[in-house]
Amino acid sequence: MTFYDEPARAFVYYSPALDRKKAHTLQREIERERTRITKVTKKLAGKAFSSAEDARQAADILQQESPLRWHQVTPIIVEQEVPVKRRGRPKAGVPPATRTEYTVTLRVTNPVPEAIQAERERRSTFILLTSNLTYDAQQALQEYKGQGQNEHGFRWTKSPIHLGAFWLKKPARVTGLGYLLLLALQFARIMRAMVRAELKDQPPLELPHRNVTSETVILDALRDLDIRLQSNETLTWYQWTAVLPYQRRILEALGVAVDRGFVWEPSG
Repeated sequence: MTFYDEPARAFVYYSPALDRKKAHTLQREIERERTRITKVTKKLAGKAFSSAEDARQAADILQQESPLRWHQVTPIIVEQEVPVKRRGRPKAGVPPATRTEYTVTLRVTNPVPEAIQAERERRSTFILLTSNLTYDAQQALQEYKGQGQNEHGFRWTKSPIHLGAFWLKKPARVTGLGYLLLLALQFARIMRAMVRAELKDQPPLELPHRNVTSETVILDALRDLDIRLQSNETLTWYQWTAVLPYQRRILEALGVAVDRGFVWEPSG
């Protein structure tokens, strides 16, 4: 096959583990739909209409407001004669006055098991597309599963913790921002690798509620660091202040001299 005019191979997979997960999700969808039907039925049960057409239109409107996928609902129009209340005592031998009213009941057909099974199979099936024509189905699947770190990286770059919403105006700036985010992700992963390597044979870090398992945790641990301007009669410098023990260990693992001052000389 071709994909964007390039040769490619496509593989179709069925996952039993995914099927078990999707089965629970599908069951919840069906239950929520049944709950909506119950609410619609209650709304219609308390209403009487002067004509069969009005009753049918009311049922159609409510069904359009809550479209159904799994259940089939058929409105049943019921015609009945109800007495008309009038003042005074009715005359002897005169039948009581009545009027015709129409009510709606809903006949509900439960989902077809074959349709549910077909949907489960559809949701548990996925397709992998690769431009590597030498891959077989097993190799393509292994390559896909090995990209978990990439997927995690995409979530990291899109996290609002690292970047808030703002307007870039030009497409070129969006592209530039994308490259900056990739560089930031690479820098964060280098930091993570350095910290893990240096602390491999040492006691674990005592972080508040978390362990060093991701780029986000390391950056969050350093978020509250404070660098303040210090000065004396001859020199001005910047110095770390209030460095917590776990922050000191991370900085030292990164090769940062915690107790060293940083001198800044303005240009120009």
